[in-house]
Amino acid sequence: MIVRKVLIGVALNSIALFVTVQAFEHIAIVGGLRTYIYAGIFLGLLNSTVKPIFKTLTSPWHYLSLALSLVALNTLIFYLGDITLEHFYGIQYDIVIEQTLVSYAKVGKLFGVINWLEHLIIK
Repeated sequence: MIVRKVLIGVALNSIALFVTVQAFEHIAIVGGLRTYIYAGIFLGLLNSTVKPIFKTLTSPWHYLSLALSLVALNTLIFYLGDITLEHFYGIQYDIVIEQTLVSYAKVGKLFGVINWLEHLIIK
């Protein structure tokens, strides 16, 4: 049962990344399907370990900013996923994104919304 949930999580993150890549011109994937799978794994790990910790620590700002701080959190998670993927697999499997805060914010916001919608439908 746990393996099934992990595989579904990797698949959902990979699909969300694919949709995000198709939506923006300043992001690309190098390495094809393997990159989507590897990124799905890393983003899933970050979403299940790091994100709850940051959400707990920043919960007062969620209320004050009407949850706009979640966009910043999704941006941070996506940035960490990009760095982690590049660190472990090099440039042969990489998410290539324009290195600006605005680009990461747009991608993080869309990725977070798609991921949230997928999990809402699946669960």
